[in-house]
Amino acid sequence: MTSAPPPATVPSPAPASPSPSPSPPLEQLPYVEGRLRFIKDSDFWFTDGNIVLMAMDFHLGASSMAFCVHRGLLSRHSDVFGLSFEAGLPNPTTADILGTVADCPIVRISDSYHDFKCFLRAVYDGYVPGDVLSFAEAAALVRTGHKYCAPLVQNVGLEILAPRNFEDLWSLVLHFREEAIEATNLFATVAPGSPAHLIAFYRCSQLEIRTILTGTRRADGFLETLSMEEIVRWVSFILGSIYRPSNDVFMQM
Repeated sequence: MTSAPPPATVPSPAPASPSPSPSPPLEQLPYVEGRLRFIKDSDFWFTDGNIVLMAMDFHLGASSMAFCVHRGLLSRHSDVFGLSFEAGLPNPTTADILGTVADCPIVRISDSYHDFKCFLRAVYDGYVPGDVLSFAEAAALVRTGHKYCAPLVQNVGLEILAPRNFEDLWSLVLHFREEAIEATNLFATVAPGSPAHLIAFYRCSQLEIRTILTGTRRADGFLETLSMEEIVRWVSFILGSIYRPSNDVFMQM
């Protein structure tokens, strides 16, 4: 009896060579101009723009993001930009000219990349009634619109975050969670003592003590904390609520 031939062996497949990592899109590559390194924004970098504005992106390790935009359009919507351009730059608010790229002055602004991109979207594209905006987008419009004296931009955000009907305002703000501190600071700046400010503060008082004292992160990565004045107000509110009904305390804020 003849023995069966040994089973055929299947050669092991050669290890696959690692595939090269995809290259980042062109607009994500840092642009170098002298000592400056920044990433061009893919939506607001116009070849016929005449000023470059640099903002910080906290989600990318505080990398500099840049917009190449038009002075005339910014001036049309913002008194701050208009006056600063007439005076020969900068101001907003207050920055230095860092250099030039393609004969355009480069100015660093203190806004986050997220906030200023929302501002540019309002200036260039506009918003119409019924547009759905997130809290972060509306807050960015209020913040930048107030800072740059651009009422049309600011009012778009306020119509969303501070409806004129008190019942709608109360219902909206009481649904804030992590946004309560940001909302309190925002309304304290643009409408101190207004119903929106007081209701947002009241919502803050319902947060955990650790959250109130350490703050919360905005959508753009910036840490929002209550001012010392608001913390003192909060302590007074808590102490007062021990001895008086909460409605009475709220009316005296």
